[in-house]
Amino acid sequence: MLGHVLRCHICSLSSVRFCQNDSMSSESVCEVSKKLLDLEQRSVIKFLTKEGKKPKEIFERMVTVYRESAPSYYKVKFWSKQFKWGRESIEDDPHIGRPVEATSEEMCQK
Repeated sequence: MLGHVLRCHICSLSSVRFCQNDSMSSESVCEVSKKLLDLEQRSVIKFLTKEGKKPKEIFERMVTVYRESAPSYYKVKFWSKQFKWGRESIEDDPHIGRPVEATSEEMCQK
């Protein structure tokens, strides 16, 4: 098994990924940190929505805190509406169909 040190060009985090035959199979550091940021921001939207804040105010506050990493106004409106309608989960809904990327031993060996 070989290790690959990867550095994210956006967030400058490093990660080591392992796979057989010098091929990589796990998610990149950027993908993982982006998912964590999305969940964090959805938690903020959920909290502020439950406090009765309007999407516009939530968006403005998030831009102040997250700056260029803030979600778009459309995303704030979407998630705020979801939470207002009773949604509790901050996770993405499962997608139907084929996965965008497949990882298997056969793929690593190619």
